[in-house]
Amino acid sequence: MKRENANLLIGFLIVVLLLGGWQFIVTVNDLKKEREELKKAKIQMIEERRELQSQIDKITKELEAARFELKKISTLEKENADLIQVKKELEEKVTSLEKEKQDLEAKLHSLPELKKAIRQVKIEKHEQKAKEHLAKKQQQKELDAQGIATGNRGFVIKDSKSTYKPRVIIEVFPGD
Repeated sequence: MKRENANLLIGFLIVVLLLGGWQFIVTVNDLKKEREELKKAKIQMIEERRELQSQIDKITKELEAARFELKKISTLEKENADLIQVKKELEEKVTSLEKEKQDLEAKLHSLPELKKAIRQVKIEKHEQKAKEHLAKKQQQKELDAQGIATGNRGFVIKDSKSTYKPRVIIEVFPGD
Protein backbone atom coordinates (compact mmCIF):
# COMPACT_ATOMS: atom_id res chain seq x y z
CA MET A 1 0.00 0.00 0.00
CA LYS A 2 2.72 2.30 0.70
CA ARG A 3 4.14 1.65 -2.62
CA GLU A 4 0.85 2.08 -4.35
CA ASN A 5 0.28 5.29 -2.51
CA ALA A 6 3.73 6.46 -3.44
CA ASN A 7 3.15 5.54 -7.10
CA LEU A 8 -0.21 7.19 -6.98
CA LEU A 9 1.30 10.25 -5.44
CA ILE A 10 4.08 10.35 -8.03
CA GLY A 11 1.53 9.91 -10.81
CA PHE A 12 -0.58 12.61 -9.38
CA LEU A 13 2.43 14.92 -9.15
CA ILE A 14 3.39 14.15 -12.74
CA VAL A 15 -0.14 14.90 -13.90
CA VAL A 16 -0.18 18.12 -11.91
CA LEU A 17 3.19 19.15 -13.28
CA LEU A 18 2.19 18.29 -16.82
CA LEU A 19 -1.08 20.14 -16.48
CA GLY A 20 0.63 23.05 -14.72
CA GLY A 21 3.33 23.17 -17.40
CA TRP A 22 0.65 23.14 -20.04
CA GLN A 23 -1.08 25.97 -18.29
CA PHE A 24 2.24 27.76 -18.04
CA ILE A 25 2.80 27.35 -21.79
CA VAL A 26 -0.75 28.47 -22.45
CA THR A 27 -0.29 31.44 -20.11
CA VAL A 28 2.99 32.45 -21.80
CA ASN A 29 1.36 32.25 -25.22
CA ASP A 30 -1.60 34.28 -23.97
CA LEU A 31 0.76 36.86 -22.52
CA LYS A 32 2.65 37.08 -25.84
CA LYS A 33 -0.61 37.59 -27.70
CA GLU A 34 -1.74 40.18 -25.17
CA ARG A 35 1.65 41.91 -25.45
CA GLU A 36 1.31 42.11 -29.25
CA GLU A 37 -2.21 43.47 -28.88
CA LEU A 38 -0.97 46.06 -26.39
CA LYS A 39 1.83 47.11 -28.78
CA LYS A 40 -0.73 47.54 -31.55
CA ALA A 41 -3.00 49.47 -29.20
CA LYS A 42 -0.05 51.65 -28.17
CA ILE A 43 0.82 52.42 -31.79
CA GLN A 44 -2.83 53.18 -32.50
CA MET A 45 -3.04 55.49 -29.46
CA ILE A 46 0.14 57.31 -30.55
CA GLU A 47 -1.43 57.89 -33.98
CA GLU A 48 -4.65 59.09 -32.38
CA ARG A 49 -2.64 61.39 -30.13
CA ARG A 50 -0.86 62.87 -33.16
CA GLU A 51 -4.17 63.38 -34.93
CA LEU A 52 -5.68 64.97 -31.83
CA GLN A 53 -2.63 67.24 -31.42
CA SER A 54 -2.91 68.36 -35.03
CA GLN A 55 -6.62 69.02 -34.48
CA ILE A 56 -5.79 71.00 -31.31
CA ASP A 57 -3.25 73.06 -33.27
CA LYS A 58 -5.77 73.69 -36.02
CA ILE A 59 -8.48 74.70 -33.54
CA THR A 60 -5.99 76.97 -31.71
CA LYS A 61 -5.22 78.76 -34.97
CA GLU A 62 -8.92 79.10 -35.70
CA LEU A 63 -9.46 80.45 -32.17
CA GLU A 64 -6.76 83.10 -32.67
CA ALA A 65 -8.32 84.07 -36.00
CA ALA A 66 -11.74 84.29 -34.33
CA ARG A 67 -10.31 86.48 -31.53
CA PHE A 68 -8.77 88.79 -34.13
CA GLU A 69 -12.08 89.01 -35.96
CA LEU A 70 -13.86 89.66 -32.67
CA LYS A 71 -11.51 92.57 -31.91
CA LYS A 72 -12.09 93.87 -35.41
CA ILE A 73 -15.85 93.59 -34.99
CA SER A 74 -15.66 95.32 -31.61
CA THR A 75 -13.71 98.21 -33.15
CA LEU A 76 -16.21 98.45 -35.98
CA GLU A 77 -19.11 98.47 -33.50
CA LYS A 78 -17.51 101.37 -31.63
CA GLU A 79 -17.00 103.26 -34.87
CA ASN A 80 -20.58 102.51 -35.85
CA ALA A 81 -21.85 103.86 -32.52
CA ASP A 82 -19.78 107.02 -33.02
CA LEU A 83 -21.11 107.43 -36.54
CA ILE A 84 -24.68 106.95 -35.33
CA GLN A 85 -24.13 109.71 -32.75
CA VAL A 86 -22.68 112.03 -35.42
CA LYS A 87 -25.62 111.22 -37.68
CA LYS A 88 -28.10 112.14 -34.91
CA GLU A 89 -26.28 115.42 -34.29
CA LEU A 90 -26.30 116.23 -38.00
CA GLU A 91 -29.99 115.38 -38.26
CA GLU A 92 -30.73 117.70 -35.34
CA LYS A 93 -28.66 120.43 -36.98
CA VAL A 94 -30.48 119.94 -40.29
CA THR A 95 -33.81 120.12 -38.47
CA SER A 96 -32.87 123.37 -36.71
CA LEU A 97 -31.55 124.85 -39.98
CA GLU A 98 -34.76 123.90 -41.79
CA LYS A 99 -36.80 125.56 -39.03
CA GLU A 100 -34.63 128.66 -39.27
CA LYS A 101 -35.06 128.63 -43.04
CA GLN A 102 -38.83 128.43 -42.67
CA ASP A 103 -38.79 131.31 -40.19
CA LEU A 104 -36.72 133.42 -42.58
CA GLU A 105 -39.00 132.58 -45.50
CA ALA A 106 -42.00 133.58 -43.38
CA LYS A 107 -40.31 136.88 -42.58
CA LEU A 108 -39.52 137.55 -46.23
CA HIS A 109 -43.07 136.87 -47.32
CA SER A 110 -44.63 139.01 -44.61
CA LEU A 111 -44.21 142.79 -44.94
CA PRO A 112 -44.40 143.55 -41.18
CA GLU A 113 -41.90 140.78 -40.47
CA LEU A 114 -39.63 142.14 -43.21
CA LYS A 115 -39.80 145.61 -41.65
CA LYS A 116 -38.92 144.12 -38.25
CA ALA A 117 -35.98 142.32 -39.81
CA ILE A 118 -34.73 145.54 -41.47
CA ARG A 119 -35.12 147.44 -38.20
CA GLN A 120 -33.22 144.67 -36.36
CA VAL A 121 -30.39 144.79 -38.92
CA LYS A 122 -30.15 148.58 -38.51
CA ILE A 123 -30.02 148.22 -34.72
CA GLU A 124 -27.31 145.57 -34.97
CA LYS A 125 -25.35 147.75 -37.40
CA HIS A 126 -25.65 150.76 -35.05
CA GLU A 127 -24.55 148.63 -32.08
CA GLN A 128 -21.58 147.38 -34.09
CA LYS A 129 -20.56 150.94 -34.94
CA ALA A 130 -20.94 151.96 -31.29
CA LYS A 131 -18.72 149.07 -30.21
CA GLU A 132 -16.13 150.03 -32.83
CA HIS A 133 -16.24 153.66 -31.70
CA LEU A 134 -15.79 152.65 -28.03
CA ALA A 135 -12.94 150.35 -28.98
CA LYS A 136 -11.29 153.14 -31.02
CA LYS A 137 -11.80 155.62 -28.18
CA GLN A 138 -10.29 153.15 -25.69
CA GLN A 139 -7.35 152.53 -28.00
CA GLN A 140 -6.78 156.29 -28.35
CA LYS A 141 -6.82 156.65 -24.56
CA GLU A 142 -4.20 153.93 -24.29
CA LEU A 143 -2.04 155.64 -26.94
CA ASP A 144 -2.39 159.00 -25.12
CA ALA A 145 -1.44 157.33 -21.83
CA GLN A 146 1.63 155.82 -23.46
CA GLY A 147 2.56 159.19 -24.98
CA ILE A 148 2.22 160.91 -21.63
CA ALA A 149 4.30 158.26 -19.94
CA THR A 150 7.11 158.60 -22.47
CA GLY A 151 6.74 162.31 -23.32
CA ASN A 152 7.46 165.51 -21.39
CA ARG A 153 3.82 166.42 -20.67
CA GLY A 154 3.91 169.51 -22.83
CA PHE A 155 6.84 171.28 -21.28
CA VAL A 156 9.06 173.25 -23.71
CA ILE A 157 11.97 173.25 -21.30
CA LYS A 158 12.48 170.48 -18.85
CA ASP A 159 15.47 170.00 -16.59
CA SER A 160 17.12 173.10 -18.13
CA LYS A 161 17.03 171.57 -21.58
CA SER A 162 14.83 172.40 -24.52
CA THR A 163 12.40 169.68 -25.42
CA TYR A 164 11.33 171.37 -28.60
CA LYS A 165 13.53 171.06 -31.63
CA PRO A 166 17.26 170.90 -31.19
CA ARG A 167 19.03 174.11 -32.14
CA VAL A 168 21.41 174.10 -34.94
CA ILE A 169 23.96 176.85 -34.85
CA ILE A 170 25.42 177.76 -38.15
CA GLU A 171 28.46 179.99 -38.06
CA VAL A 172 29.93 181.47 -41.19
CA PHE A 173 33.54 182.66 -41.21
CA PRO A 174 35.03 184.72 -43.96
CA GLY A 175 37.58 182.82 -45.93
CA ASP A 176 41.21 183.91 -45.61
